[in-house]
Amino acid sequence: FGLAHQADDEMFRHNLARAGLNAFIVSLLGFPVVVIVLTFLESLQTIAFFANYIGVLFVIQILTFVLSFNIYEKRGDMR
Repeated sequence: FGLAHQADDEMFRHNLARAGLNAFIVSLLGFPVVVIVLTFLESLQTIAFFANYIGVLFVIQILTFVLSFNIYEKRGDMR
């Protein structure tokens, strides 16, 4: 909600896109890992493992986005 009060300019949108890409890459690397692990697990706890893993992965994605965005905003360049 803090981003709603910030001026909307090209650098802001560029930094949002870059941070979003970082979070997307985390999901691209994280979801195949859980699928591979679940193929080898054959117990009743796989649903609980899957649910916990998805929750943890979501938190990691949010943290990746927030940290990346803050770093990009503090750096101030458009590389």
